[in-house]
Amino acid sequence: ARAWRQTGRMAKGSKRRKSNPSKVRKPMWIEDSISKTTPPSYIGVCIEGKELFVGNSCHVRGGKGRDDEFTCEIDRLYEDINGEMLAKVRWFYWPNELKKLKSLPSVSPKEIFLSHEYSPIDVETISKKCNVVLLPSATKVPDKSPRDTLYCKWMIAKGYKAILPALPSIPQAVKHQQEEERNSESRATSVSIKRKTSPNATKTLKKKRSLPQPSSSVKIQSTKRLHKEDLSSFEVARERLHVSAVPESLPCRQAEFDQIYAFVELRLQEHTGGCMYISGMPGTGKTATVLEVVNELRQSTVTEGDVPTFQFVHLNGLNLTNPQQVFQVFVKQLIGKTSSAASAVDKLNTYFSSMEPDTEGSILLLVDELDMLWTKKQAVFYTIFEWCTWPDTPLILLAIANTMDLPERMLIGRVTSRLGLTRLEFLPYGFKQLLEILLARLQDLNVFERDAMLLAARKIAAMSGDARKALDVCRRATEIAEQQGSSRVGIRHIDAVVKEMFFSLKVMAVKYASLQEKLLLQSIQADLVRCSVDETTLEQVYSTYCNLCSMKGNYRAAQNIGG
Repeated sequence: ARAWRQTGRMAKGSKRRKSNPSKVRKPMWIEDSISKTTPPSYIGVCIEGKELFVGNSCHVRGGKGRDDEFTCEIDRLYEDINGEMLAKVRWFYWPNELKKLKSLPSVSPKEIFLSHEYSPIDVETISKKCNVVLLPSATKVPDKSPRDTLYCKWMIAKGYKAILPALPSIPQAVKHQQEEERNSESRATSVSIKRKTSPNATKTLKKKRSLPQPSSSVKIQSTKRLHKEDLSSFEVARERLHVSAVPESLPCRQAEFDQIYAFVELRLQEHTGGCMYISGMPGTGKTATVLEVVNELRQSTVTEGDVPTFQFVHLNGLNLTNPQQVFQVFVKQLIGKTSSAASAVDKLNTYFSSMEPDTEGSILLLVDELDMLWTKKQAVFYTIFEWCTWPDTPLILLAIANTMDLPERMLIGRVTSRLGLTRLEFLPYGFKQLLEILLARLQDLNVFERDAMLLAARKIAAMSGDARKALDVCRRATEIAEQQGSSRVGIRHIDAVVKEMFFSLKVMAVKYASLQEKLLLQSIQADLVRCSVDETTLEQVYSTYCNLCSMKGNYRAAQNIGG
């Protein structure tokens, strides 16, 4: 079966049966292509009256002489140079196909395994649509479920030598723009998590938690100017597209939201400590998702009372002049006392060691930009992670960094062991996710042409997947369109912004600079942001430069320059 999947085009696959050709309808693309490239790509396809979109899961007929079917997820729909309708798919495996793997977990009859295999297939080989629901590895598969619903908790590692928990960012069923236009009610896919509580927990939470879903009119909390009638549509769009504007809903991060919520809630119920390491590229919604979880937990504490009270502390490594200052800020927010860096650690040690687990609430600590706290001896990392392992100390740590392999590449063994194995990765936003974010912000505004929004989402998805850059591109496009006297933002405005932001002389000079030149620029920028000043000293830049070189595994270069 695996060899059959890897054969590529599936010209040998059994296409749709044609016993009665008059009743067989040829598959048709839904609307026009969404890309100007060759070959063109499409959002969806209609097969025998059934609509399938990119991100949907489906069953595919086997090759000639095979009666079995295979399950896959549609990654792309396109035509080749000969005009044949093809689909690039990602394959799932059934348990009976993985008997040679060691330590195969016990699964239910409706569980399948996700693989890393992609291959093109003929659209006509698609049998029918199905629904694949992603679940955390510790969650039990429901006993009763719809007939066409399957569940996936495990992923096959590359090389087919091990089984790993499925990534939380794998789409379950991508919401498409056409479906949103046809359905007025907002829909969302939430991952059902069976929460475990200790015998000491007073209550068990039975409701499913999910991110607030976008309403018919998107409200932005960051500005009051939106309610003024004298603003033009371009000005309203720029207000909503600003990176500081926080919408009422946070789309496209439901699975990550559920995992963080379940982790924190379980430890609040059991009144224990723990640590979760959250990584991902900039602009992927890490901090926003965590803050949304905190707000939801606070609402549950106040309104429903089914979550114990807790104290929330938010620290950001970029706002510190040196790593040791994190303890001073921590003491100030937690206890309300001002102290030096040396005495701050002693005060925190005394505070945590004297806590009464049955009477005092837990402490939820969010450390953003964790990699900025790195020191040569890693004493800051060790102290913070050590507190989470103390008995009767309910300190819950959520550590956020941009580096996925920071524990393996930068941390020594004793620090990594205290960090634990609970990790969550935020993958860059894809085209559909960026499009959904833009639509959520501009839902009731007729400012952008449809092709312009599609182009902006595709450009940023191909370059970085950074949602903040997508917002900046669209915001700058409204300025250009307004200056040119256009009524709406079109493709030419998006093209102009992309060239301005990514292909200017300054950008190209930085892009093609050497590694050491880039590290030097990063050091200057980090010092200016950290100290909130317009200038810095060469000594401070060199210190930051040495730390960056050590993080990149190139400390000798810093020593040579210093010598």
